[in-house]
Amino acid sequence: MRWTNANRAWLTGVGLLLAALAAACGNTGPPVDHDVEKREQFKGEKEVERELVDANVVLPSYPIEDNLIQVQFSGPKSFTYFVDTQSIFVYEGEVVRYTLVARSASGSENVSYEGIYCKARTYKSYAFGAVEQTWAVARNPNFTPIRDLDRNNIRFAMYRDYACPYGKAQRDAERVLAALKGGMPLPCVSHDHGEHRHICR
Repeated sequence: MRWTNANRAWLTGVGLLLAALAAACGNTGPPVDHDVEKREQFKGEKEVERELVDANVVLPSYPIEDNLIQVQFSGPKSFTYFVDTQSIFVYEGEVVRYTLVARSASGSENVSYEGIYCKARTYKSYAFGAVEQTWAVARNPNFTPIRDLDRNNIRFAMYRDYACPYGKAQRDAERVLAALKGGMPLPCVSHDHGEHRHICR
């Protein structure tokens, strides 16, 4: 049998097709689900966040009137809000903790000890005021995103204007307190600017 150029080309094509099929059949591993990888990575980041915000939480003394400072912010509100100046604590340069007192026009109060994780823009309540000025530790509290609300926008104000201006935690409790006393956030500048103003980190 004489092989023509057409025969040789046909055999070459068949050989390439069989090689491709063999390679495809040899790849028996499961397909990679990149969405699963992303979800696992996000889960890991949330666990790190949970460990950071929950670490070394010590409940402060119950707030007294002499230590309260009113939180100034715009917008409609159902309560007057105060922070206990003696409770402010900045943990690891990331989490700002404080006692919040929400007082109604009738004088009733809601008291909570909270932490804002500035990097994630979330907050968590560790404990609530109970009878006889004691703390009731929160059971399995969840992180809650801080949103810009139309009413009672206290936590957004604390995040943006006092605890985490420009998305970064204040350097220490004194900085938070100074912002609260001034009724506005202290300006943040980078170390490169050389200006004698507040540096958040």
